Amino acid sequence: MKLLKSLVIASTLSCVALMGIAEDKLVFGNIASSMSDTWNSYSVKSFKYAAEQKGVEVISIDPNGSPELALQAIEDLITRGVDAISLYITSTEQAPMFIEKANAAGIPISIENAKLGNEISGYVSNVATEYSLIGYEIGKYLAKHHSGKKVYFLEGQRGYGVSEEYNVGLQRAFDEDGNIELVGYHDVGWSVEGGLLGAQTLIQSGKEFDVLFANIDDQALGAIRAFEEAGVTGIPIVSAGGGPVGLDLIREGKLEMSMGVPVSLQGILLFKTLWQEVNGTQPDAFYPVPGVAITKENVDSALSWDPSPEAIAYIGGLD
Repeated sequence: MKLLKSLVIASTLSCVALMGIAEDKLVFGNIASSMSDTWNSYSVKSFKYAAEQKGVEVISIDPNGSPELALQAIEDLITRGVDAISLYITSTEQAPMFIEKANAAGIPISIENAKLGNEISGYVSNVATEYSLIGYEIGKYLAKHHSGKKVYFLEGQRGYGVSEEYNVGLQRAFDEDGNIELVGYHDVGWSVEGGLLGAQTLIQSGKEFDVLFANIDDQALGAIRAFEEAGVTGIPIVSAGGGPVGLDLIREGKLEMSMGVPVSLQGILLFKTLWQEVNGTQPDAFYPVPGVAITKENVDSALSWDPSPEAIAYIGGLD
C-alpha cells in the first residue's frame, strides 16, 4: 500500500512537472483541498478565471483530501519557483505548516475558506466566509418573516467549525429577537442524501416545528424530497449557499430563501490578494465573503457561483 500511495503522489506531481513555467509570465500555485467538493471546485474555477484576465499561469493541484499530497504539492511548487501560492483549508490547524514553508522560500501565500485566528501570521491575506455572521443574518431573516415560529436546523458535519458557527449566529439572532425559537438541530453531513435522511428522521420523531433551516442547498433538496415523499406540506425551508441547486429550487417555489454566499467572489478575491502583493500593493489581511438573502424577488439578479465580469466588478476590479 505504501508503494501504491507513493506512485499516486509521484504521478500527481509529475503531471504538474510537465506544465513548464514560462519565464516571461507570472505563475501562481493553487492548492485545493478536494475538487470533488462542489464549493472548492467553483473556487478553483474562479481563481483561474481571474488569473486569465491578467495573463497569469496557474498550476492547480488537487490533493483529493490528502494532507500528505497537499504537503507534497507545496514542496513541489516551491521547488518550481512559482511567484505566489494560494491554499484552500478546511480547518485553521492546517495553515501554519504551509505558511512556514512558503515564508522560508520567500513566496507569498494567501489562505482561503477558513478564517484564521490572530495567533497565525506570515500570510498575505485570508479570504473566508464568517459563518457565524451568515448564521446571524439567516436568524434575522427568520425572525422577521417567521416571528413566533419554531425552527429546526439540519446542520452540516460537525468538527470543522462551520455548522457550529452557523448555530452560534442563528441562536444570537433568535436571542436578540426573543419571539422565535430554535427547537433542535441534527448533524446530517453536507449532501442531498444527508438532508433526505435527516428530514425523514425528523418527520418520524414527531417533533413539532414550523420552519426548516438546512445548512446548505443540497441538504434542502434532500429535505424537500423527504417532505414530498411523506406528504408533508406547509413547512417553509430556507438554506445557505445560493448555488445553482438553491437558485433552481427558489425558482420552482420549493425553497423560500437561500442566503447567497457566492464562492465566485472567494476565488476571485483570493487571486486579487496575490496579484496585488506581487505588484506592490498591500491587500487587506482579511476579506469576508458576503452573504445576501436570495428569494423569488431577486433570484434572477443574484450573483452566480460561476465567475463572471460582474463578480470582478463587485469586488472593485482586480488591481
